[in-house]
Amino acid sequence: MEGQSTQEQLEAEGWVKKFTIDKERLPEYIELYENIGLEVRVEAVVPAEVEGCNTCFEAECNKFMVIYTRARANGKEKMQ
Repeated sequence: MEGQSTQEQLEAEGWVKKFTIDKERLPEYIELYENIGLEVRVEAVVPAEVEGCNTCFEAECNKFMVIYTRARANGKEKMQ
């Protein structure tokens, strides 16, 4: 939708922003969330959408990614 941030668009689709992380750590968190039965989506950081100081993201935006999760479409999450 025009005028919405990436985060707003994803939240409208049911995605929940978890956190921003260095690309090198992505695989372990993707595996963690998938193992508990969540869908995982990874998006590039949009420096203009970062709240507060975004100097690091502007300087090295390709180094960081944002992790989003949501319940699987079939509604089945693994119970621990």
